[in-house]
Amino acid sequence: MAILMYPERSVFQIFIALTCPARLLLISVWYYLCVSSPASVGKSNKTPLALFAIGFLRTVTCGGWVYVTSTDDHDIHDIMMISYMIFTLPYMILMIKTGSSRTLTNYTAPAEARLANKRRKIVCALFFGSIPPMVYFFISHKVHKVPGAYTTYAFFEWALILFDVLFDSLAMTEFKFIDIGLSHSKQGLVRD
Repeated sequence: MAILMYPERSVFQIFIALTCPARLLLISVWYYLCVSSPASVGKSNKTPLALFAIGFLRTVTCGGWVYVTSTDDHDIHDIMMISYMIFTLPYMILMIKTGSSRTLTNYTAPAEARLANKRRKIVCALFFGSIPPMVYFFISHKVHKVPGAYTTYAFFEWALILFDVLFDSLAMTEFKFIDIGLSHSKQGLVRD
């Protein structure tokens, strides 16, 4: 079955694929922060749940366009990339919204929370600001056959990943106020 059988991948693509569990952990912990915070008491959990679902779909589509290159399968690559960009808009908006209203950081370190959200807005603007020139250079390459346009397009395409990682890294502001641990249960001890 030759469908979805692609050639070997570069180390960079493999590293990106390995970030998937970290991304899923990030959206899971963020969901927990949003529903367990004192700011969430009496509020519906629809927004954090929607953010989790969108974040999950966004992670899958990101893997699709990064791992399946346009050389391997142009249609799959483009569908996944466009889907990723579409999911990124509500993802970033909901992260900014919940970051400013649903996390504990707003109570424990309000100045840090405001700064993190300001930075999220800047990175969000950089992410979406890079899309028009990326589309322009893609059209220049595909339609007008301009030499070098594909290289410039590729820089903007990979800039999306850089801005994406930068945006998600800002969650460290909220994450430094939580403790996650594993411990042995006393019931598991056997005594002679």
